[in-house]
Amino acid sequence: MAKLSTLVDNFSVDSIGTLWDDTSVSTGSALVTAGKLRTRCGAAAGQSGEVLSTNFYDADESGAYVRLIRDGNAEAVFRVEDVNVHGYRFNVGTGGNLLIARLVAGVGTLIVTVAYDPSTMAFLRYREAGGISFLERAAEVSGSPGSFTTIVSEPTNTNASYDHLAVKVRLRSTRDTISDVDQFWDGVNTSLEPVGAISEDAGWRPVAVPSSESVRFW
Repeated sequence: MAKLSTLVDNFSVDSIGTLWDDTSVSTGSALVTAGKLRTRCGAAAGQSGEVLSTNFYDADESGAYVRLIRDGNAEAVFRVEDVNVHGYRFNVGTGGNLLIARLVAGVGTLIVTVAYDPSTMAFLRYREAGGISFLERAAEVSGSPGSFTTIVSEPTNTNASYDHLAVKVRLRSTRDTISDVDQFWDGVNTSLEPVGAISEDAGWRPVAVPSSESVRFW
């Protein structure tokens, strides 16, 4: 099986139907336009616009990163998940926070919440190395990610049901209570090589949310 890092798409052509399946809910939609993937929320809560990678990939000693161009108040979601929806996820929510969760059968257990900063979190990355899952962020440097900084990490086998040898990537936006809005994704694993070394994040400050809190994510 191909490594997760081989899922590369700069959205210069319409890749829905080849690299991605449109898994939008109800009146939600997904469209490749002007070199970006647009995920558009539907007319009611829970009506998400989303895509799911067509193929499975091996995440062992590999990874994937995306560039999110935040637009409005919709929740933006980047997930790495196996066939049973076990895995990990980033969620940029309506409250101005970035939530990172461990997924078991689609139910997310919150690991950490940090204040979302679009400049230092322009790129979000999930990767595995040495049996550890890393969830990371990076600023943009001349169109490419700068040094990735680890927000949180844990042994991959903490998520005991997670089959990290066969995963898909899901990109989603979900309507909030205010209005229909779009989210734009400017490439998956596309840019120059990251600038600088990977570093631990000594600067973030977690929001006071119990790490044991179990929440349902769309």
